Amino acid sequence: MSQYFGHKKELAKHGVAELADPLGRSTDIGRDVYMAVVDGSVEELLTFEYPNAPTSAEYLSDFMERNLKDIIPQPTVHAFLDQYEGFNQDPFLPIIRKKDDHIQYKGLALFKDDLYVGELSNKDSYIFKLFYEKTKTGTYEISFKNKKYIATENIRSKVKYKVSGSQDNPRVSVHVSVIGEVKDASSVLKKGNTMKEVEKEWSKETTERAEKMMRKFQELKIDPLGIGEKVRSHFRNFDKEAWKDRYPTVPVQFYMKVRIVNTGITE
Repeated sequence: MSQYFGHKKELAKHGVAELADPLGRSTDIGRDVYMAVVDGSVEELLTFEYPNAPTSAEYLSDFMERNLKDIIPQPTVHAFLDQYEGFNQDPFLPIIRKKDDHIQYKGLALFKDDLYVGELSNKDSYIFKLFYEKTKTGTYEISFKNKKYIATENIRSKVKYKVSGSQDNPRVSVHVSVIGEVKDASSVLKKGNTMKEVEKEWSKETTERAEKMMRKFQELKIDPLGIGEKVRSHFRNFDKEAWKDRYPTVPVQFYMKVRIVNTGITE
């Protein structure tokens, strides 16, 4: 069973270095230990007797390992410390809370060094994961032109970053290809729409949300996608200090190609 470390949300706003540093130095902490920010009482979340679970620890471990894998990159201590201690990426952690008799994922906490500075919604967590790493999981709900909602699911996706321009004026493009399926679109298709239109809308909405997400990152001067590392590896004699000032205005464009297969829905 994986271990778990939780940081209260209010504490995270003042910095988690005093808690994170000892984890990095300890030889007793494994790579599969999970971290999270807790919205509410950490003690109550850890000690509540959850239904259908032998212990609260087992329930929490199962939640972190199974429920979050489709939504965000794995939030391990090892990953957090790599991001925190490195130069070209800022850390992120899931925000969880106890709601009634279960634990709920609320969003993704964004850090600048060890300080909590903002968060992404549950829905935007899917967008973040899609543009952060290749994945075989993830569900998403898009709003179609007739205001109907369509449930979609990734079968697999790949992401590739391309850097162009000069070191003084770099440009970044992020390309994602998704093979997915539509879980429920019968009402949409009955109105004469096609899967090609659904693919187009899936791509359009996701790209627009990614652009909005990127603007938020640049306004906060944080780089959870690790764009700085991609730029650094592209140019010789990379100037770290100059990059910190340049990052908020670097043009970052997102491109997404969607192909729907195996829907089981007849057009």
